[in-house]
Amino acid sequence: TSTRANPYHTYQWPGDYGLSLVVTDPDGEQNIDTTSVTIYDDPKAWMSIVRSISITSKLSKLVPD
Repeated sequence: TSTRANPYHTYQWPGDYGLSLVVTDPDGEQNIDTTSVTIYDDPKAWMSIVRSISITSKLSKLVPD
C-alpha cells in the first residue's frame, strides 16, 4: 500500500506475483487495475578459462618448378 505518486516495491524472492493498482479520486470513486509480474533470479556470470598454446614454425618460400 502506498500513497506515493510513483510507488515501487522490491521483491526479495523470484516468483510470480499479482499486482493491483487502486486509484481513488477526491470524490472517493475508485478505479482498480490488476496485472502480474514474474521476478527472475539475478543473472549469474559464467566464465571458463582455457589454457592455450601457440605453435610457431618457420615456413620456407615454395616456388613451383
